[in-house]
Amino acid sequence: MPEPITLALQTLIDRAVDAEAVELEAAHPPRDYLGASIIGTKCERSLWYGFRWWDMPDFPARIRRRFETGNAYEERAIKRLRQAGFEVLAHNPRARNEKKQWAGELGSLGGLVRGHMDGFARASREVWAEMLGEVGSQDGALDERERVLEALADRWVLVEVKALASAKYRYAKDDTDYLEPLGQRTKGGRTEGRWFECRRKGVLKARPIHWAQMQAYMGFSWEPDRNGKIQHERWGLGHGLTHALYIGINGDTDQWFGELVPFVPRAFDKIKARASAIVRATTPPPRRWENPVLGDCRFCDSREACHRSRPPTRVSCRSCEHAEIKIPGDRRFFGKQAVWVCKRHGANISREATPCDHYTTITGGADDVGF
Repeated sequence: MPEPITLALQTLIDRAVDAEAVELEAAHPPRDYLGASIIGTKCERSLWYGFRWWDMPDFPARIRRRFETGNAYEERAIKRLRQAGFEVLAHNPRARNEKKQWAGELGSLGGLVRGHMDGFARASREVWAEMLGEVGSQDGALDERERVLEALADRWVLVEVKALASAKYRYAKDDTDYLEPLGQRTKGGRTEGRWFECRRKGVLKARPIHWAQMQAYMGFSWEPDRNGKIQHERWGLGHGLTHALYIGINGDTDQWFGELVPFVPRAFDKIKARASAIVRATTPPPRRWENPVLGDCRFCDSREACHRSRPPTRVSCRSCEHAEIKIPGDRRFFGKQAVWVCKRHGANISREATPCDHYTTITGGADDVGF
């Protein structure tokens, strides 16, 4: 039998993905806001570095392809929800681009904190009752089920779709581009992937960043935008969001699970306070971990900047000590949208502004730790 002819297909595809990424980044500047999808990140310092364009993420082609796969799962989930009896609003029909995602923001921060939702869905009491199933014979449990059904029937809920791995992976010794699954158990205990962990523990404990993302989106619905318009009214929902439907899809086995996530106003208040502190900070916030090999530092794009004071990899006015943010409600500022201002030149800073000869990197924050 002849030997199989192996092709370096991935190399060819990845080269095309990288070239496409270069074109997209050249045509579209980095986002000029703090994203609600990452507001639940444990380290405020890493969020500050990202907001200041200090270290822009350089995703390898494999990760970019995973993003495409995640987008495809969102489209599939919307289609299946409709087939299952839900009415779904996946795109904003009022936008000039009919494929435009729903967008929300914190108007109180002048649009410096924003996010894009997968969509909104609603269903009849019968559909929700079938999904909730039996909750036991105790009167308290039955009363709670009825309360939830009353809150959900024919009312819009947020939809958030996530593709999750079914196993944990490590790089194979003979190929750094190849991932192989870990065994079911290791010396350290469980090695289950995120999908199984999320289904077992719930999204709050297993993926708190997703939980915070949904709290932010639901909270946006009750908040005014930069123009003073309550956002659930602008979206045409008729009411604020009180629940989110979290859909976790196993990227390997295509198993699905759903979790109903209620809105927690106190959690949203904390998110608002956290976001405000980050965007207003003029120096890096304290580190979450002092040891760069612990916690999320191992995978952070700003690890070198945080622990070794590396200068910005993308020099912009945002990382200059002369830059100042003016936010609605600030003294002597009456605009609706937050603006970046150069204190040295007394002029607004545009998104595409190129630093001048007076550029001076922001200093401050905790002392260097080193490796």
